[in-house]
Amino acid sequence: MARVLATEDPGFYQIQELWSFPWAQWLDGQVWELTYGTDFQGPSVPSFRDRVKYVANRQYHLAVRTRIKGDKLYIQAYKP
Repeated sequence: MARVLATEDPGFYQIQELWSFPWAQWLDGQVWELTYGTDFQGPSVPSFRDRVKYVANRQYHLAVRTRIKGDKLYIQAYKP
């Protein structure tokens, strides 16, 4: 049976923590190096790359060049 826990599980991320990023800064046209665990968290670097592309396209009407090297994601936004 389901039950309410007395304290919040520290393993859960808050939505604010997951998706509040400096998008306008990161999508300013410069090349940015984003590091997993420092600049963003989530299931994986490739999934965050998809999120970057989605936000750039839907909210800023931009395209994004990306490159993944280990735990680093390199992004550069541009007008398509």
